[in-house]
Amino acid sequence: MKSHTHNLVRRVLYLVALGGIATGAWTAHGCLIGLSERVMHVMSERFGQMATTRLKEWQRNEQRIHVGVKDLQLLESVNTLANRIPYGTDQDIWGVEDYWATPAELVAVNAGDCEDYVIAKYFTLRAHGVSASQLRFVYVRALLRGRLGTHMVLAYYKTPDSEPLVLDNINHKLLPVSQRPDLMPVYSFNDENMYREGASGSRKVDSVSVVRRWGDLVARITKEKQL
Repeated sequence: MKSHTHNLVRRVLYLVALGGIATGAWTAHGCLIGLSERVMHVMSERFGQMATTRLKEWQRNEQRIHVGVKDLQLLESVNTLANRIPYGTDQDIWGVEDYWATPAELVAVNAGDCEDYVIAKYFTLRAHGVSASQLRFVYVRALLRGRLGTHMVLAYYKTPDSEPLVLDNINHKLLPVSQRPDLMPVYSFNDENMYREGASGSRKVDSVSVVRRWGDLVARITKEKQL
């Protein structure tokens, strides 16, 4: 969880670059099963020999998730798979205030923060056939040990009007948002729209242009797939 709430809107605007990119073309990119041996080698050089072991273990676990399984089973499998990775701050892992890891980097380094979990879950679910319109990145203010901080979760909507289920690295249980009073949504978005969350529900707001940080993440994911 992030401790500096004044950075919330800035981070949202960075990540909402999804609105300017056709993520439908990334379906295969979300799945780590197809990583080449070259990528494995690069990750091993960056993060040590255990990186390859971790990536291959993720691949084996992801291969057990069969395409076409029921939504709830798929969500639980992906949520559990990503949440096995230990939590770490960007400062401790990468030496910078804010860094968005590719799914391969998250698994290889074996540590990540809330955005990294959400990114990995999003792309893995997309790779297993979940529509982008059913998923939203959600920035929230979360109550943890009596303190409020900024946090990100992934929301899943079975239908456009249904109550979303929350995929979270703090509370690993898959719950509808009404059963998560510790979370106060502020913004949510997917590659189609951006929403401001309030007491009266979601309000669609104007899309934003592609910004550097998300574009950098996309470029790194694409480069991994081309190696």
